[in-house]
Amino acid sequence: MGVSYVFGFIIQSVNVFLKKFVIYIIKKTKFHTVSEETSATMITVYFMQLFNTAFMVLLLEANFSEFKNPLFNFFFSQGRLTDFNEIWYKRVGKTLVVTM
Repeated sequence: MGVSYVFGFIIQSVNVFLKKFVIYIIKKTKFHTVSEETSATMITVYFMQLFNTAFMVLLLEANFSEFKNPLFNFFFSQGRLTDFNEIWYKRVGKTLVVTM
């Protein structure tokens, strides 16, 4: 139970860092209008946090060892879950909900 909270805290900490980093980089880009800058910031932060929060948790817990791609198996064959089942919802789903 505590592991989900720790992962949630780590993911949120990385999200805060990414948000500050993205805002810094976009301010250095010097957009012509404030609206362009705000729009670019919102879109970039959204997709970075979505990737960090959802996709990383899903990919790290997944086990794709049944696929025949060696590069794919090298990175994503360490997880314990090969399908969506009750255990998946207890581990991954709980972490996603705690993080959100």
